[in-house]
Amino acid sequence: MAITWDKSLSTGLSDIDAQHQDLIRQINALSAAMAAGKGRDELGRMLDYLGKYAIDHFTKEEAAMTRYRCPAAEANKQAHRQFVARFQELRAKFSTQGAQASMAIDIYSELSNWLIKHIRGIDVQLAQTVGAQPVGASH
Repeated sequence: MAITWDKSLSTGLSDIDAQHQDLIRQINALSAAMAAGKGRDELGRMLDYLGKYAIDHFTKEEAAMTRYRCPAAEANKQAHRQFVARFQELRAKFSTQGAQASMAIDIYSELSNWLIKHIRGIDVQLAQTVGAQPVGASH
C-alpha cells in the first residue's frame, strides 16, 4: 500500500519536506517492486539509498530543530539514533543472508510505519517553532 504525502506531514520547512517526500517515493518504489515480484532486486538499492539518506537528512533536520529551538529536538536525535541502529542491523542481515522476499517485506513494513509515526509524532513539531519565528527570519 502506497504512502501518500499530505499536510499532516509538513514540518514547515520546504527542504525537509522535500526530503521526506523523496523518501516516501523511494518507499513506494520498493512497494511497487514487491507487488511486481521484484522486491528482492530493489532491496539492495533501497538499503544503499537509506544509508545515504539517513546521514544527510538526519543531520539537516537535527540542525533545523536546534536552530528553531524545537522542543522535540532531543527526542528527534534519539529517534534518529535508534533508526540508524536498526538500519545497521538490517544492513548486516542483508549482507549475510542476501536479498530475500521476507526481508523486503520486513524492511518496507518497518520503514513505512516508522516514517509516518516519526514525522507525525516528532518532525511536525518543527512547524510550530518555524511558524513562531519573526517575519524575515531565515528558513
